[in-house]
Amino acid sequence: ALEDVEKVLKELPDPNSNKEAVELKEKISAQLKKKAPSPKAAASQPKPNEAVPPGFRRMQIVEASDDEDDEPAKPATSPKAAEPFPEIKLEHSKAGVEKAKTEANTLFSQGKVDESVKWFSKGLWLVESKKVSDVPADLHSILHSNRAFAHIKLKKWAEAETDCSEALK
Repeated sequence: ALEDVEKVLKELPDPNSNKEAVELKEKISAQLKKKAPSPKAAASQPKPNEAVPPGFRRMQIVEASDDEDDEPAKPATSPKAAEPFPEIKLEHSKAGVEKAKTEANTLFSQGKVDESVKWFSKGLWLVESKKVSDVPADLHSILHSNRAFAHIKLKKWAEAETDCSEALK
């Protein structure tokens, strides 16, 4: 904008006809001085005509804005946290964990992926909160891997990654 005003001033050398342009130039200059980066920040900025070394390419850095629709981070819960999904009633035994797995698999096959995640989670909670102790490690692993697959279907990548890692333990 400042360059445009300077061009107009060169074309209109008469002080009476360029009064508004001079005022506009002063306003723009004042705004630029307010928003001018510090000398330290300016030194770190690459020059537009600066050559990029071979093997590199220039990238634009974009900062996230506050108005993006990211889901807020969920607080971490310990295995002994409050019972998840209290509406799902399961026996506190190996049979209850098996029932959770079977029900979750059935719901998943019916396309009710969100609901299946709840059932897998309830079964995992029984195991991880030590409500049930005689559950084989492979069943615990299967619950994690099945829930990971459900998270993938829901495009919940971070949750899927966490469950995949837990399934391998």
